[in-house]
Amino acid sequence: MADVPRVAIIGPGGIGQKHLLALLARQEIGDIALTCLCDSNPDAWEVVEDLYREAGVPGFFEDVQRVDDWQVVIASPDIDAVTVAVPNFLHRDIAVTALKTGKHLLLEKPLARTFNEGMEIHEAWTAAVEANPSLVGTMVLNNNHRPEVRKVAHLVQTDQLGEIARINVKWNRRWGVPFRGAWFCEEELSGGGPGIDLMPHLIGVALMLLGWQTPDWLAGWVWRHFTDPGLADGPYGGGPKDPTVPLTVEDSAKIVMNIPGGTVVEVEAAWAMCTPMEVMEIEVIGSRGTVVMHRDWPVNDGDDEKSVDWMKVHTYMDIDGPTDVDMVINPCGDPRNADPWMGRLKMVDHWVDCLLGRAQLSATFNEALIIQQVISNGYDSAKGGNRPVSWAALP
Repeated sequence: MADVPRVAIIGPGGIGQKHLLALLARQEIGDIALTCLCDSNPDAWEVVEDLYREAGVPGFFEDVQRVDDWQVVIASPDIDAVTVAVPNFLHRDIAVTALKTGKHLLLEKPLARTFNEGMEIHEAWTAAVEANPSLVGTMVLNNNHRPEVRKVAHLVQTDQLGEIARINVKWNRRWGVPFRGAWFCEEELSGGGPGIDLMPHLIGVALMLLGWQTPDWLAGWVWRHFTDPGLADGPYGGGPKDPTVPLTVEDSAKIVMNIPGGTVVEVEAAWAMCTPMEVMEIEVIGSRGTVVMHRDWPVNDGDDEKSVDWMKVHTYMDIDGPTDVDMVINPCGDPRNADPWMGRLKMVDHWVDCLLGRAQLSATFNEALIIQQVISNGYDSAKGGNRPVSWAALP
């Protein structure tokens, strides 16, 4: 590897914009060299150039290689690490190829469309780590790096909430059906609806709080209420928008997990729901206290810079340290402090710190595969009449 890791972004035009912002900041202080950007969508380059301009980095086309074929990126000996933010149907091929060539990897969630695809990535990662134990590979779990979530984790890990009885996590949008006609709404391309899109965030937080214990059984439900074209469409998804295309995936989903030892985890996610506004909430109920972490979007769905965050602890006993997070309204200032984008910049920072040997990964593709199996089992349960599915049901 060069003096500093040479990093490429595959897919900088969508959610990869957050990868780009974080990596530009790390390049500015000399931690990495951002050497290549890859996107097959010509419209992405205007977005990327605007981001460079806003970040005060002139002439990006002169300083960074720009390509439209991800295989060129993976094959380059001049690139040490890649971040991948592309549609779900591309995850397996890009991730497996990158890992087989020894590239460090940061892969956007979900791990893959299916458990079997996730297994292929996991097997490639296992082999890559055996060949190079210092290889840094993981899936984006940005919400696990939010300051409120870290505070909740501290309360759980220091036993200040006592024995954890229930964890309820939800992310329900009001106007959130992605662009119809784009890959998000086609099961063959996406793998599912909010179950595969939003639930990785929620499951990742819940199981992290429990030390990545796995359930002994779980049950799942899915609903499809907003199939009519134009109903509850939201500002998400990218790609061509065709309002005449029907929805072929669920628009809301729920999973209930039974964790050995007595904890029950409930996870619910919806692209569209008849609620006042988009809401994300994490509730941890213990024998000594309950903590609630809440975010809502009072202006528009997805308008992160105007979202409202709060956290409260309810207890009969004293809780050590402050319990309120000073984050009432996220200003449009330094996102590393305000964190409007739900820990996305912090996640990339963490990955870079691991590349530099300054930290160890908080989660790897082991944990990513656990999340994928929960989702797969949840879909299997829903298809089987919501009957509980044992954790051993999948190979």
